[in-house]
Amino acid sequence: MSTPFMEHGQHPATWVGAAIPRPLMVALEKRGGIPHAVRGEIGRQIEGGVAPQRLRDRVERRWFLRYSHLTGEALLSRADDIALELVLPPQCPRGACEDGWLLDDSGSCPECLPNATVVDVADNLSHGRQAGPETYRRAAASVRAQLRSGHRSLHAAEERARAERDEHGRRVPVTMRCAGCQETVVPALRWQGRPYCRPCLGSCRGCSAIQPVVMLSEEHLCADCGA
Repeated sequence: MSTPFMEHGQHPATWVGAAIPRPLMVALEKRGGIPHAVRGEIGRQIEGGVAPQRLRDRVERRWFLRYSHLTGEALLSRADDIALELVLPPQCPRGACEDGWLLDDSGSCPECLPNATVVDVADNLSHGRQAGPETYRRAAASVRAQLRSGHRSLHAAEERARAERDEHGRRVPVTMRCAGCQETVVPALRWQGRPYCRPCLGSCRGCSAIQPVVMLSEEHLCADCGA
């Protein structure tokens, strides 16, 4: 699992590239590594002012919503195209829009995800079926629930944990007891509803599933992948 924070001296494009999920990275390595087009696109956007964290969040979100179900030959044959699609900028003309959702978490984009369409990530959103307000609210609530369940970056999870402010209005960390090491820490993620600090959670090298490190093998594989 790549570090959620950029190391001192590390190039931002390298840090963003490290967010490519392990199953896709394995497929890319069999085809020669990360394509030059992907590296070039990451560099171009960073030079244009796009924050590296925004690119990492985009890679994680699109992988989970669009491609995480692919395995084997299907993933291998499409690996180069998928890697590029994970980093390409959204088509929406609004600079604050990320695939239909506004960066400030204020809601859906009125330009490319109007309130009168049905949310369907597998189809063209611009041709969505018409629906009433209640249908839209249910769809939007479902998407937000998935994003809150731990599929966003560790950086975003920690930011949500900092909910209190001191007398000067500055944010102060909200600490909890880690379910793994039992230390009082700022939790990085929740696993099965319990808070964990970053060192106590790991990612399976085979399927990228996040779970407590003690449940992974010495090869950093979960029970399913190590069987």
